[in-house]
Amino acid sequence: MIGQGEIQMMKDVIIQIASQMAFGQPLVADNLRTIISQSILRKALNDDWEWCSSDRATYDFKHADGFRLIVKQTSSLQREQSQGHRPSSASFNIESRDAHLYVFAYHPVPDSSADHREPAQWQFYLVSTSSLPDGKRISLTDIQRTGEGPIKYSKLAATIDHFKNQRRSSWQPRGLRLVE
Repeated sequence: MIGQGEIQMMKDVIIQIASQMAFGQPLVADNLRTIISQSILRKALNDDWEWCSSDRATYDFKHADGFRLIVKQTSSLQREQSQGHRPSSASFNIESRDAHLYVFAYHPVPDSSADHREPAQWQFYLVSTSSLPDGKRISLTDIQRTGEGPIKYSKLAATIDHFKNQRRSSWQPRGLRLVE
């Protein structure tokens, strides 16, 4: 019979192995890169923010005052691409509108120095939900015209706080009636 200590040790080893497989290489698979970009944002934000994303969540972070963020990410160089492959075009899904602010995380490094786990290699853009165009996707070019950025990791939290405080009166996303 296996004891509780051995079971916990096996679970810890499995977590370690799975983590190494998922995040142990500089280029992270698209579905896991979302976790990386949200982890980078979580590390940047102060403790007044709750990381509340899940498979069914309609937003990713919520501030103690009710302000909500959605994080969307893409990368110039994808793990699934072969060497010498042309960098992918940058566009983001914007179907969910249940937040006040979109944080678009873009990893622009197109060569072998790319490391999705490195916060300083990411660029961030902020666009209020009410400023998003109709449709299901937005290109990086449109984000650059509409939003604020690029923002470096070191300035991200301060820029989000400034954005949130400046636009306090216009928090309500299009088509959404927020109940506090």
